[in-house]
Amino acid sequence: MSGIAKPNIKKLGKEGKITFLFYNDENRFDKIETLFDGNLNTHTGYGVLLSPTNSDRKIIFELHQKSNIWAYGQKYTDGGGSTPKPVSLYEKSNNDEDFKLIQSNIPTKDNEWYLLANNLEKGIYKMTYTSAYTMFTEWYVEDINPYRCLINQNLNYYSTKSNFINLGQPIDNIELKNWYNKYGADDVNIITQNLNNKEFPMSKDESGIWKTDFQLDMNEVIDSIELIDTDENNKSIKYNCNDYKILDLCDDQFKLTMCKTK
Repeated sequence: MSGIAKPNIKKLGKEGKITFLFYNDENRFDKIETLFDGNLNTHTGYGVLLSPTNSDRKIIFELHQKSNIWAYGQKYTDGGGSTPKPVSLYEKSNNDEDFKLIQSNIPTKDNEWYLLANNLEKGIYKMTYTSAYTMFTEWYVEDINPYRCLINQNLNYYSTKSNFINLGQPIDNIELKNWYNKYGADDVNIITQNLNNKEFPMSKDESGIWKTDFQLDMNEVIDSIELIDTDENNKSIKYNCNDYKILDLCDDQFKLTMCKTK
């Protein structure tokens, strides 16, 4: 996401991570991925449309951090109705397959950025229509969790963001803060969770080629390797591996350190 495809909000937080789990575009509406293509215009004339014409007209997504969701849409009208109509938002319980209504009749707007949902915790959500129609052409997921955590043991720092990598010792506080931003998880509970994948952040070298910051262990890879292309400045390599816990990889004595990154 770049250029005008971002809310012009003072102190807007950095872009967070979202995974779309379901949306039925019926092969005629905009693909759900276009909500993050940097284009405020529709690709089909419909945008990502929510309407009562199809029982599958919902968006299910996973937020990977505490977030605000900003949205942009355009005017759409036909014989069945017109935008902008409200939406309802549901949250999935950790121990239940059902979704619980957390907010109904959320107002939407046309031709301007607006705050669609705020202070959403990390988790899985479902958004549905209330009447015809609601259209989206772009979203911005704002990461509003200001804290990141790293492991410190034997004077070295270790990553916690879906991996356990020895980062070493920073040369100064600026580098350390960059480590918190890039390698630190936003949820301290991750160190006790069963993980089955590893993610390796990437950086662009002087030739403009993206490379992983640390060497991958190909013996750990269970299946294919995936490129995570969050945006033009954030990319990583991810693969599935055998189950592990970060806590089990730590020494008997370690510190869990935290930093407010914004």
